[in-house]
Amino acid sequence: MQYEIPVRDRKIKYHTQKDLDRFFMMLYTTGPPRDYALFSLMVYFGLRTSEVGLIGFDHIDLNRHRIWITRLKSGSALSIPYPARPDLSESLKAYLDLSCTKLFDCFVLFPFLN
Repeated sequence: MQYEIPVRDRKIKYHTQKDLDRFFMMLYTTGPPRDYALFSLMVYFGLRTSEVGLIGFDHIDLNRHRIWITRLKSGSALSIPYPARPDLSESLKAYLDLSCTKLFDCFVLFPFLN
């Protein structure tokens, strides 16, 4: 007896801008500041979880809206400064205001990722 394997739609599906807008609006209105800051960094800069886990407090300059990111894909860990949009700086500041005194390890922004 032969079994027929159904052919699935192999079309790659991507999130639309509308999907992302709804996701971020939900995070902004109902989620904790940590989640909004984390996903903003990942989406805006195209970061992997491991790259977000390397961002330390000394990598962020909220006054000049600048963030230093260590890219791992190139084979060498190179820290590069990037401009941060004002809304990203605000979300990071909101997260830092709430969490810095509560974190055990205040050297990295998201210690649970390491």
